[in-house]
Order: sequence, then structure tokens, then C-alpha cells
Amino acid sequence: MRYWSILGFLRKYSYIGYTIPTFDTELDSLNYFEFRRVWEFHRQNYKILVLLNGMSVKEYANLYHLDISQTYFRFRDLGIAQLKRDFWARHKKQYAEKYAPKGLSVAVYISDHGLLHKTAYLELSRKPLSSKWEYHRARYEALAATQHITIAQYAETYGLHPATARRYIRKI
Repeated sequence: MRYWSILGFLRKYSYIGYTIPTFDTELDSLNYFEFRRVWEFHRQNYKILVLLNGMSVKEYANLYHLDISQTYFRFRDLGIAQLKRDFWARHKKQYAEKYAPKGLSVAVYISDHGLLHKTAYLELSRKPLSSKWEYHRARYEALAATQHITIAQYAETYGLHPATARRYIRKI
């Protein structure tokens, strides 16, 4: 078993270098421990691929010829939404540092990086949060750490719409 990480932004995600079976019929012939090891590989591999490419669970299952419902079941606790947010945050940061200062458009960035997602333009052209939401986010994080309140409870306490509060407080 060997461990290696890919690029600096993936430090907290480790890749376990197992050789994996290609098709479901091969998965059925594995014993319990091998079966668990294979799915652990897929879980780690998916984390890396979603951070690098923004891959969906369905695309991953099709790529490795896995049963889609089984794949969704095995990946349910990976925090896929957070991984996708990390993927878009990395692209937003790259765009802001390298393309925006040169006056290049979001469309140029999308074509240069081969982003095929429908949300690429929306995610990259979204303006940064106002100082009001930065204040609410900082206040919520402090309260959540000490009082363990939800965003909905916070929104009710401070007179904010719960859906809007969730959208802006969860932002990276």
C-alpha cells in the first residue's frame, strides 16, 4: 500500500494506490475484506477526481462501470457538496489571481480549463459577498461553535430569511 498526495491543495485528501477490479462481476467474486478495500479505494479516488475535475457521482460510476445506486449509497457520507464547493473555490481563486487582473473574461477561463459544467459561468462570475454577510458568517461560526445552533435558528434570531442565510453563510 502506498500513499501519495496530488498538488498542494489536496493535502488533506490522500490517495490509496490499490489495483481495482474493472467490472461489477469481478466485485461480486471478492471476499468481504477485499470488497471493503475496493470501495475505500473508490471513495478516496472519487474525492480526488471531484476536486480536480468536478466529477459527479454518476460520471464516476459510469467511468468505472459501477452500479449507480450502489455508488450513491457508498459515497453518501463523503461530503460531496463540500468537495464541489472546494472545486469551485479553487477555480474562483485561480480566475481572480490570473485572469481577472489581465482583463480576461470568464468565458476565456472556462474554455482554457475545459470546464463543461453548466454552472461554471455562474460560479465564476458571482460577485464576492458583501461585508454584511461576512459579518453574519463570522458571528454564526462563533455561535455555532459555542451554542451548536443551526443556520435556520440563527436566521430566525437575527431576522434573516433562512434560505438566503443558508446560501450566504455556507459560502467559502
